[in-house]
Amino acid sequence: MTESLTRPRFSPEVRRDGRGVERYSKGISFAVDVLPGFVVRMSDHYPVYSMPGEGNRWIEAIPEHHNTLLSHSNARCGGKLQAISQLVKLWQFAGSHPFGISSLYVDMMLASSDIASWVKSYGQCVNEFFLERSCEKKCAAC
Repeated sequence: MTESLTRPRFSPEVRRDGRGVERYSKGISFAVDVLPGFVVRMSDHYPVYSMPGEGNRWIEAIPEHHNTLLSHSNARCGGKLQAISQLVKLWQFAGSHPFGISSLYVDMMLASSDIASWVKSYGQCVNEFFLERSCEKKCAAC
């Protein structure tokens, strides 16, 4: 493997350069990124993976922990969180992706918030999610 990376036509640089898999169904594109991930350590019995992130830097992620957190938060909210997450993610297919948000970011922000904790419509919850992200961007610019 090392030899093939040193050949002139190959580069050992790991980067994100597009979608790994893209499927079209009824005019809607469903895209999936395929990234290399390497287990670098364990944390609370979960493997911690190192994978390429934004800006050609490596980030660490714990997918099993993320899934557990999201599952528990969804149960706490009566199953409403998963639907809100899907609505927020579908927003990009409406032609508007205002914050450059990733699927993982959406799930983790919703799981760690109380957006779906109160009696509100799905529309109110989605609106609140985007309002909070808008405020975060304005505060970060200050």
